[in-house]
Formats: sequence, C-alpha cells, structure tokens
Amino acid sequence: MPGAQTDSPLQDGRARIRPMTPALLKPPMPGVTRRQGLIAVASGLAASAGRAEPAPELPIAMAEGTDATVMGELLALLGQEAGLTWQVERVPFTRLLHLVRNGQCLALGLGQTPERARTLAFSQPLFSAGLWAVGTANVPRKLQDLAGRRVCIPPGMHQDTLLADGQPRTFQLETVSGDLAQRLRMLRAGRCELLLVSHRNGHAQQLQQRVDEAGGPGLRLSRGPLLEQAVRLCAAKDSPWAAYLPRLDQAIHAQRAQLQRLLDPHPA
Repeated sequence: MPGAQTDSPLQDGRARIRPMTPALLKPPMPGVTRRQGLIAVASGLAASAGRAEPAPELPIAMAEGTDATVMGELLALLGQEAGLTWQVERVPFTRLLHLVRNGQCLALGLGQTPERARTLAFSQPLFSAGLWAVGTANVPRKLQDLAGRRVCIPPGMHQDTLLADGQPRTFQLETVSGDLAQRLRMLRAGRCELLLVSHRNGHAQQLQQRVDEAGGPGLRLSRGPLLEQAVRLCAAKDSPWAAYLPRLDQAIHAQRAQLQRLLDPHPA
C-alpha cells in the first residue's frame, strides 16, 4: 500500500541486507595487507565520528541451516543501531570456517571455543540457544544420558561442548549436514539414535512444531535443553572486520530488550 509505514527493521535503509557478492568473499582491499586494512578501517571509524557518512557495508556469513528470516531481522536491528549495512551469505559450515578464518567476512553463530579464540575475536553474546535432543524413543533428559548412544550433531557444534567437566566421551558422535528436514530424515533412517537440535528459546512447544513440520509426527523432544550455548558474532583477529566488534557490542547492549522480544516473542 503506497505510503504505508512498517516497523520492520528490514525496511530501514540503514539496516539494509543483501546477498553477499563474490567481490566481498575476497580480501577486502586487494593488494593491501591485513595490517594496512586494520589501519584503514580504524581511520574510517574515527573519521565517521565527526561527520555523517554512508553506512559501512559489512560481509557476514552464517551456516546454511540457520533460520535466515529471524537472523536477518536480528542483523537488521543491530545494523540500524550501529549504523551499518550487511551483505549476508548462507554457506556450508566448512566454507563458513574458511571465510572467517581467512578474514574475508564476519560470521554469525560460530561457537566460541579455546581453540577458535586463539585466532578469532568474538562479540558479546547475542542470545543463548538451547541444545535439545530429538529421537523416536528413549529421549534423554540430561547430557549424561547420552552415554552409549549414537548421536548426530550439526556441523557447527564443537564436540568438546558435549564433554562435561573434561570427562571422556561415552557416546558416538557423527556430524550431519543439511537443513533440519534433511537431518531428521537421517535420524529416521537410523543413521543415529538421537539428533541434537539448537533452538533460540526455551519453548518446547515451538520447537516441537518446527520438528513436526520438518520431519513429520512421531518424533519426541528431550524434556528441556541438555545444555545452552551463547550465540555470537566473530571475526579473525587480524582482519579489518574485527575493528567493528566493539561497535556491535554497543549495539547488542543497547538493543538487548528488543533482541529478546525478537527471539522470544511469547515468553512464558
């Protein structure tokens, strides 16, 4: 309807999101070292404080199984607050790791581990996602109940996440790719006894609906999440994009309540 107004941050020009172009999957400044790139970005950030300039456009990648609609709204909200725009790409997880480690973009949803923290800088948590078990029978109630089971996990999950207090692993892990429907088909085909699924809030009914729509009836959830993980933004420490993380941290802090409403619109 002409002239109609919308509250969606996706419609705000300052929070524009568009697909990532091949050019942005290359080093951000051809012929320029990462150190020089960092200096250039820092200079640009300082200069922008004194005058109005076009919003910087940042490349960011997320895993192909990510909920693009909700995460797109999340990025739009942060972009609006921070004065940034985005070029977004969903890619296989191995590609996501390659891109962010090589300083070609930021990443959304990559778990923070001691190994990754040596080379990647992470933002403050955007939200906490619960990790739930899905199965056809005998669904565990806690992490320790995975003992002796064959468990499928998504590519983005670091196996150390599932080891409690440094205890040796007592279950068999297998990484499975694809969207939720594809992973649930593997579960039904017997590739594993349980599938671990991440969900952005604690509502079992909402997750059960997702599972039923993607995999059909008859699949059961654990009574609650087996554990929770912080979801963050990250960038290679020696990349130009790492210089934007403090700015994004400020946006996360300023929009904390709105982020919560976006991710959990019907709190208990």
